[in-house]
Amino acid sequence: MSGLRGKKDLNTELNLTPLVDLFSTIVCFLLIAAVWVQVNALEVKQSFGTEAVASKIQNYDLNISYISPTKMKAVFKKGRRAKTFRVKGRDFETTLANMNKNIKAWFVKNKNAIVQSTFIKPKFGVDYGQLVSTMDMLKQNNLNNIGILKIGSR
Repeated sequence: MSGLRGKKDLNTELNLTPLVDLFSTIVCFLLIAAVWVQVNALEVKQSFGTEAVASKIQNYDLNISYISPTKMKAVFKKGRRAKTFRVKGRDFETTLANMNKNIKAWFVKNKNAIVQSTFIKPKFGVDYGQLVSTMDMLKQNNLNNIGILKIGSR
């Protein structure tokens, strides 16, 4: 009997905790990898050998400057080409309405044009309400990427 007391019992149970930890880590990695594959997938058109037609959409930038509280200038730029509109009115509301008409007419004329970004350059005589009214007019024309340049910048 003294020989049985000295022997230790062998633990024959499987310790599954590290295995479950490993599988849970692998599942998380696979889920994240599936998202990365979707994010990094880009559709690239070949320049030769495909029948894909090049897009006719033209991307423009719009810069609006205040010349005075009753005069504004809008410049639609695409590379080196630019189309400039100068408008004026008796007061700011008339000037803004004339600018709105010119922008709408430009969009009717250029049906395949998309304005990527719009920048407003205020002057010292322009108050906050006029700036907000200009931004509201741009939003009504579906121009969403609007930035405001600081006074004195280009």
